[in-house]
Amino acid sequence: MHWLAWSLLTLAVFSKLRHPAAWPAILFGGVFTLLGTFGDEIWHWSAENNGAGLPSDVQGDPTQNVAFLWAALGSLIFCVSMPRSWRQERSDIPRIASSSWPRYQRLSLRASSFVYLVWLVGQGPSFFDRQIYAMTDGVDFIVRLTGFIGPVLGLAALVIGIIGEATNWQRVLQMSVGLVWFASGIAVGTRMAVAFPLALMFVLLSRLWHRTAFFSGLGLILGVYLCAHGTLAAFAMSLTVRGQPHGLLQLGALVQDERIPRLLDPAHWITAVQLLVSSITASVPITELSVARAPSAALLLSNANPLPSQLLNLNTFDQERLWPFAWIPLSMVGEWYGATGPAGQMALFFGIALLAAFGVKVGTESRNPIIVAVVIGLSAMVLAMSIQYPSRSFWRGVSLLVLVALVSFGLARSKGRPSHTRQAAGQSVTGGNFGRKERSVSIGTSREDPPDSGATVLSGVSLRAMHAESGQSRHFS
Repeated sequence: MHWLAWSLLTLAVFSKLRHPAAWPAILFGGVFTLLGTFGDEIWHWSAENNGAGLPSDVQGDPTQNVAFLWAALGSLIFCVSMPRSWRQERSDIPRIASSSWPRYQRLSLRASSFVYLVWLVGQGPSFFDRQIYAMTDGVDFIVRLTGFIGPVLGLAALVIGIIGEATNWQRVLQMSVGLVWFASGIAVGTRMAVAFPLALMFVLLSRLWHRTAFFSGLGLILGVYLCAHGTLAAFAMSLTVRGQPHGLLQLGALVQDERIPRLLDPAHWITAVQLLVSSITASVPITELSVARAPSAALLLSNANPLPSQLLNLNTFDQERLWPFAWIPLSMVGEWYGATGPAGQMALFFGIALLAAFGVKVGTESRNPIIVAVVIGLSAMVLAMSIQYPSRSFWRGVSLLVLVALVSFGLARSKGRPSHTRQAAGQSVTGGNFGRKERSVSIGTSREDPPDSGATVLSGVSLRAMHAESGQSRHFS
């Protein structure tokens, strides 16, 4: 199994990496193959400083980590067999036009600012000084409603402010909104705060890859170093606040906590790295245990309904917990493999890879880089949910991916496609203008109509002959 997964992954990387539609499948296949091969070893190393909710002495069943490998095979088989018409090149994705950046900046700034104010109402006054983790004195429904989309919008504002074309004050405003979301996330202890320095680090690495100037390269390397520290520090702080008083007013004391890695002491980062890695690789033993404790396939499929759980009268808690650890959910990768076996596992992730590739294909063909970025981002989110969360959360991510793919397809169809084939000369056409501009034909000049002027009709041929004889010039549409 391992050699087959690694062989397909190698083939996919070397033959399909240049095709954007293959990127989600390669992402799924790479992560699943890595976890299925080295996941147990990495978990045992990182569990020395456990940052996950799973106790370090809980052991999984290593024979069941094939759940990852079957998922990898499903996505990679689609990747290597992807239809030829879906294999657009990376160069086919255009850069965002300069005229479009102001619209994106205004939209992200207004949306993230509005949702932040709503989120604050949900958090209540305890946002500034809180004694118990996740205990708000605001509106809990608003917290659940904005707890995910809010940080995502804040992250979008930050990234657009960095990579977009804007004046200095606009850039500062965008980045300020993103940083406010980052600080607020740390204040309440959400792990989504880690995404802010991590995304910024990837942006700087991308610029460093294309940078040749020495001093600007040094500046980017320094920025990457600071973002790496910020990622580890943000995760460590998100864990630390859960066992002590916290809130926005406590950030100063939190930064000085001895458990937070020091900026100028990389050796002190090892503990923080283990905390971060263990929170991810804890999904390996959880997945292995989920295989044996999987609910029925019928229940897993019923959770795919996107309507609210209360309306559907679904119990999405009790049957998908790693009892007696009620706070630990089962993993969808393990649940689905335990309920449907290898064939079902391969079919599920083959289908998700196909869905994501379709969304990227539509975005590439419509020359819309925003659609491509959204689909790839949602694919990464679905991947994370498949190994960290149970079926209900996983299907919500898949529903968003379906929605984006269908909406982008509808928009592309509504715009229409340019016609690459024209009617043959001599075909009789009744009425209408064939070109958008009038074209002038001189006396005695024989030339073909340009490609965008439509076909030559029989009556037009006769008129041209008459005018050629009379020595006049006429205009044809």
